[in-house]
Amino acid sequence: MLKRFAKIAGIALGLLVLLSVLLTEIFEKKIGNTIVQEVQAQLTSDLQIDNFDLSLLRSFPRVSANLEGVVVEDAGGEVLLECKTLAFRFGLFSLFSSNIKVRSVVISDGALRVSIDKKGKPNYDIFKKSETEEPEVEEPSELSISLAKATLENIELIYEDESADQSILLQVEEATFSGEVSSTKFELETTAQLHSNFIETGTSRYLAGKKLGYDAKLLVDLDEGLYEFTDVLLEVDGNVFRIEGHIDEEPGFTEVDLAATIEEGNLEAIVQLLPADYLDYAGGLSSKGTFFFNATAQGRYNDRTMPAIQVDFGLKDGRVNSDRIDGSLKDVNFDASFTNGDKHTNATSHFVLNDFRAYLDKERVEMQLDVRNLDDPQIEFYLDGTLPLRSTYGLFGEQVTGGEGELEINELKVKGRYKDMIQNSRAGRVTMTGSVEFDDTGVTINDETMRFDRGKLLIDNNSLTIQELELEGAGSEIVLNGKFSNLLPVLFADDRNSKDAYLDFDATLTAGEIDIDRFVALTAVPEADTSSRRQQQEVVAQKSETEHREWLASFLEGTFEARVGRYTSGALEGTDFVGQLIFRDRQMQIKGETKTMDGSFTLDGKMMFIEEPILELKLIADHVSMSEFFRQTGNFGQETLTDKQVSGILNSKIWIQAYFDSDGNFLSDKLYVIAGIGLEKGRLRNFELLESFSKYVHIQELRDIEIVSLQNYLEIKGSKLYIPVMFIQSTALNLTISGTHTFDNYLDYNIKVNAGQVVMNRVKKYDPNMVPVTAKRNGWANLYYKIEGPMDSYDFRSAKKEIKQDFAQSEYLKRELRDRLIRHFGDIQLVEEPEAWNDIPEFSGFDENEDDEFLEGDW
Repeated sequence: MLKRFAKIAGIALGLLVLLSVLLTEIFEKKIGNTIVQEVQAQLTSDLQIDNFDLSLLRSFPRVSANLEGVVVEDAGGEVLLECKTLAFRFGLFSLFSSNIKVRSVVISDGALRVSIDKKGKPNYDIFKKSETEEPEVEEPSELSISLAKATLENIELIYEDESADQSILLQVEEATFSGEVSSTKFELETTAQLHSNFIETGTSRYLAGKKLGYDAKLLVDLDEGLYEFTDVLLEVDGNVFRIEGHIDEEPGFTEVDLAATIEEGNLEAIVQLLPADYLDYAGGLSSKGTFFFNATAQGRYNDRTMPAIQVDFGLKDGRVNSDRIDGSLKDVNFDASFTNGDKHTNATSHFVLNDFRAYLDKERVEMQLDVRNLDDPQIEFYLDGTLPLRSTYGLFGEQVTGGEGELEINELKVKGRYKDMIQNSRAGRVTMTGSVEFDDTGVTINDETMRFDRGKLLIDNNSLTIQELELEGAGSEIVLNGKFSNLLPVLFADDRNSKDAYLDFDATLTAGEIDIDRFVALTAVPEADTSSRRQQQEVVAQKSETEHREWLASFLEGTFEARVGRYTSGALEGTDFVGQLIFRDRQMQIKGETKTMDGSFTLDGKMMFIEEPILELKLIADHVSMSEFFRQTGNFGQETLTDKQVSGILNSKIWIQAYFDSDGNFLSDKLYVIAGIGLEKGRLRNFELLESFSKYVHIQELRDIEIVSLQNYLEIKGSKLYIPVMFIQSTALNLTISGTHTFDNYLDYNIKVNAGQVVMNRVKKYDPNMVPVTAKRNGWANLYYKIEGPMDSYDFRSAKKEIKQDFAQSEYLKRELRDRLIRHFGDIQLVEEPEAWNDIPEFSGFDENEDDEFLEGDW
């Protein structure tokens, strides 16, 4: 039996395929031409197709006449519809009649662009008007299109209405329209599954990234412009609204009479209707309990008038959950309403949130909000209650990932115009009072826990006073006191701080200890979360770290008087910092004194928080340990000469300009430094470069050299250290040296050694008492050698004339650097090379043609 059935089915399928092939051969060309002509006859615009296909199999038992690669122009000659397939469906047996009746159409894989210009003229007005009485025809048409059903599949809908300042971008996954749509009066049944990219009105964007759907029955009268909603269900992300009423299009206006209620919805249904900019803050809300929602719109609508709008919603004995709150708000009760007032305008609009009451972790919270006049909002706000931070830390931004303790908000009241709240010059007109107290409070920011052990914030109109606020965490112990003005404009500032809001303050910062690196890391921008709602909605790209800090700096205008007992930053360690942190015009200036590196530093500098930050800093080092200076600065990123090899007492004056890219990375190639350095009681151990002189100086002396004194000026530019000519008196030998040393350890040094002293030192015994070599010219010749090449493979060569010329040029650089330092620091004393060693041309009058004198040896 089964085999017989399979055989019959196979024969039927074969006959169907054969019939399809035969029908295609017989009718395809004729029907294709007829359909194109009939469609074009009903349009006032141009129709273009790439191909035509007649199919029985894909739509059996109906025949599908498929126009492929379709483009339909709009009333202005632009593209109205572009799709892969436009398929007309009709009965199989109509192929054999004298008249083919097309009753359905399927449009798939394309885009539909609908627009209305500033004068209200649509681009889709491309259909020829039908007469009220059918005209007489001499011959019946071979094909008539009288649609009863239309289907859209995978169509992008682009809607732009310049007259109403609206735009919509939707993805129509599937939509059907059933009814005698070719008539002017019909009943329309329609369903759809949609994905909303956005619906934009003015500057506000709604329903971004939402799934939408509807199931609707309407009575349509195109002649009268009447649309009556008899049974309409609208779904927004799983929440269903029922809509009833009618829309009546009249010349110059549209008469609206609509009512909407929610079908088994909750608070989330209302939140989803908010503009996209607010969804990051209010998104993820849902509720349980008795939730109600009623909305009506009645009256005329055009570019000058609005219908009367009334919205009422609320929750009784409910529970509210939020993505930003760990736990539930319980026993939630509130009533809210919105109306656009007696004149149906933004100016007469009024929103009220009445008697919001709830409990979170058994702590009570009360709130009220009253907003009048959306054109110029007048706001009254009240908040009182306790926020347990272990549940509410998510309200304070993505960087905050945990909380503990309680934040007590005591009768916070705000009253005034929104325009006054966002401008520094007008914020004084706003009334604001209240206080905030910390009760064993702590938050986790970027994986660091900061505790607010005690302290109080007092709010008096536009000022915030901080009283003994203790912060502990991230390796730091800080106490803050001070007064901060212009609080409201900063709180209401946008991402660009477009109103130039700033916090004017005078405060003190007292710290027993600060770990600078960990504390600064608290302000770091977290890595982007690709699943965040903001990214899904394509609202705002995340700031880079330097942009974030520039944005924060734009709000600060004031002075911190700082006293820090101990601080660290990497290997840098210091104590007893006393100074000021001054914020002005996106710059932070630091002035102060500190003990560090077994000596002291005086600092005077500024950090400019611009797109590519710049640091300018003056440093005065007083009796600083040379070994600690190397160690705490990481040996300046090199291993040739380290803190294990140097010692002595350093006095220095340094001017630094450091540059950073937009991601906060230090740009070493742009670093510029000039410095005057003086070294006393210096010592140099196991410096490999000097051991090249071991044939002429006792190796023991070269491995442990005591430098009597050294003073010079240095310059760092283009990743290269420039060393002007200087004299070094030591226990091993005396040198005059100049040259350059790049950051990747390429050497170019010029050295002069007194030949007579070299010979005498070589023949005498090693001096364990390390008495310095006399600084005088007591030999019959001087050695001139150039050291050049990479650190691990440098070369020596004799170059008397070249080195003398370099010494002369180098002296000019030394004087130039000295003059620059004087402009920054005042007069600077120099230690000159002993007179007997002065062979700079303009002072010594040496003969450049004098023969080179040198000692033989393997250098």
